[in-house]
Amino acid sequence: MPEEMNPIREKNLQRLSRFLFEQGSTIKTKMAEETGISTVTVNSLVKDLVKQSVFIEGALIQQRFGRPAVEYHFNYDLAHYLLIIIEEVNGTTMLTHKIVNLNRKESRYGSLALNKLTRSDLLEKLKEVIHSAVVPIAAISISIPGKVFQGTLISSWKQELNDWDIAGDLAKLTDVPVRIQNDAHLFTIGYSLDQSILEGTTIVGIYYPPHSMPGVTILSDGQLIEGEKSLAGEAKFLPFLMDSELPVSEETFLKNLVNLVSIYNVVIAPKYFVISAGKTSPQSLSQALTQNKTLLQQPNTPSFYFDDQVTHSIESGLFWLASQDRKF
Repeated sequence: MPEEMNPIREKNLQRLSRFLFEQGSTIKTKMAEETGISTVTVNSLVKDLVKQSVFIEGALIQQRFGRPAVEYHFNYDLAHYLLIIIEEVNGTTMLTHKIVNLNRKESRYGSLALNKLTRSDLLEKLKEVIHSAVVPIAAISISIPGKVFQGTLISSWKQELNDWDIAGDLAKLTDVPVRIQNDAHLFTIGYSLDQSILEGTTIVGIYYPPHSMPGVTILSDGQLIEGEKSLAGEAKFLPFLMDSELPVSEETFLKNLVNLVSIYNVVIAPKYFVISAGKTSPQSLSQALTQNKTLLQQPNTPSFYFDDQVTHSIESGLFWLASQDRKF
């Protein structure tokens, strides 16, 4: 949009774009009625948005009354995002990646495995994924099982990756904006967005994959509480977990989870806990938490959400991360 644009006109362009983004398709009369923008202004704005390829002019459709009207469609292919999940699967580091448009319609999906894990190996696989994109990419978002502070991986799932300037190395590979975030954060944000509980409350997310240490996320009114050097919620440094082995039995797993919940229920007192706990059933999780004597004695009584579609939630978080600069 031109820099010299009238601020009111720019605001109306964004409002109209947001409306059609949410509706998908409609006619100009409906745009004016629903947005409160005058018909004359809508006519002018739509003309500009078609020129910018934000709107696509469709066919004439017959109205119940009056003459046929042109139907306009939002161009969801105006931008594409590359979403990448780095995760451990049965001891192997996997890069799952997909390209989606503004409506999250998938145009490409793939998965790569690393035979060994070093900075150079991981960077080479990321380069392969980024350069294999078949459409122009507006932004790249990456989910990683570690904490990133100012572009540096400071608490990794593999010690040899600590203190890696991952953002700096990726900037050498591509001019496309790259945003990297912790997997537990993205899971919690994505699930909360999908459930429409993100705004106006306090949420603690616990992401506890099988054969792994848990990650904890704290959200307050939609904002991450990251702490010094983004280390807030780095649960593997809690005293009861630091010297313990990864849980093998479900009993140990549930015990660790209940201890985590009881700690954060006192320290944060959230309204909601959002929990992904490996292969443990929601019924077992609910029973372990609602019947725990310690939690029953605590004054805060949160609601619990259990997510068994964690990949979808992380992808929702990745889409949110990649599309943050979107104006509509």
